[in-house]
Amino acid sequence: MPHDQVIAAMKELFRDAPYGIEHTFAVLKDAEAIMDGEGIQGAERDLITTTVILHDIGVLEAKRKHGSSEAQYQEIEGPIIARQILSDLGYDESLIARVCYIVRHHHSPAYIDGRDFQVQWDADLLVNLEGMEIRNNKSARFLP
Repeated sequence: MPHDQVIAAMKELFRDAPYGIEHTFAVLKDAEAIMDGEGIQGAERDLITTTVILHDIGVLEAKRKHGSSEAQYQEIEGPIIARQILSDLGYDESLIARVCYIVRHHHSPAYIDGRDFQVQWDADLLVNLEGMEIRNNKSARFLP
């Protein structure tokens, strides 16, 4: 299923927060690289792509409702918005339920329960590491 409409909905919600759009596309790029490496195709790839596009969709509503964009609030608000977008676009309920589960727990690694969630987690982590000093510090040493 083409993701143009999901992307358009995400962009509309982040129209006043371009960082959200940039972050989403960066995570999507890494997710696509992971999926290519893992040979993920078809329905599973569509599910992961949809999830990645919507993973942070609750951040602005969290800020509006809770005065904070902390993970716990994103995880409350995100699935509500993701469900509405996907329902309006006519997505199948099983896909909606899975996307919402991952969006609901996308900051909580203890809930990772499948390759679809793992790819989203890993891609988001890679992008988030970009801004962390340890990733940018070429002299950092990683010990086993």
